Amino acid sequence: MAKVQHITNVARRKKVRRRIHKGRVSAAMVIVALIVVGIVYAFSTDECESPITHRHENVDAVAAGERDAAKLRGLASESMERQQVLLEIKAREATLRQHGFNHAADDYINSSTAHIK
Repeated sequence: MAKVQHITNVARRKKVRRRIHKGRVSAAMVIVALIVVGIVYAFSTDECESPITHRHENVDAVAAGERDAAKLRGLASESMERQQVLLEIKAREATLRQHGFNHAADDYINSSTAHIK
């Protein structure tokens, strides 16, 4: 007869003890804390208009937009002079963006369109 191997004779695997790596846990805690602090800082209220970007309005760009929009007040709605002033406003915005002043261009065009309407 053939030998029958019993279940009790099978070699048992050695139980591996798992240890908590304190260095890994502390590194994970630091990363989580930095993420939380970053989110809180991003949404913190400041005197800025937007809490995410923390960007103040460019006062000079707003004043220039208001000044250029004021040129349209006495002009007829379909006149060539009005179209020329509107093109100058768009050209100034495009120039600001071309030179890398995107926030100033946004402030300029927003203030001018607010005063045109």
